[in-house]
Amino acid sequence: IRPGSKSHVYPPDRGKTLKKYSGGDSKERVTPAWVTPSDRRVLAWNGISLFRSKLGEKNHRYFLGRLTRNQGILEGPQIEDNLSLQYGLASILGKPLTIFVRKQEGAFQLDLPLIPPLPLRRLLMALCIKPLMSPMSIWLCHQPICEPMISSVIEKLGSEIVVYE
Repeated sequence: IRPGSKSHVYPPDRGKTLKKYSGGDSKERVTPAWVTPSDRRVLAWNGISLFRSKLGEKNHRYFLGRLTRNQGILEGPQIEDNLSLQYGLASILGKPLTIFVRKQEGAFQLDLPLIPPLPLRRLLMALCIKPLMSPMSIWLCHQPICEPMISSVIEKLGSEIVVYE
């Protein structure tokens, strides 16, 4: 794979590729950001990174790899659970992804920066509902008693939880 191809990299470069934005409220949120292999922040790092290669309009192939000095990519193994890996890399970098929890009367809403990894998604599907026409990163739970258990699983991902009352 060459940098001119439709590949992107999620390099662990001390959080410089993690973008912060305001989620509509005064709190800031950390979300992942993908950059091209030719981005100077990636070239300065000489280790293993998570890459994605575009297969279709919405489909990507994720793999581990290393950038070479001539800007080629040494491709490593394909990653099956890229979502867990993205949450984990952010945590290792000391820039955990931010998950908003908005408490409402008799319910709470989760707003995740990415689609949840499969184990968390299964838990959310069992205890919560995904509102119609919302992305897979928004979940509504009408059982407030479940919040501590869901928060515990989210914390094990290494994510930061920001609660709004």
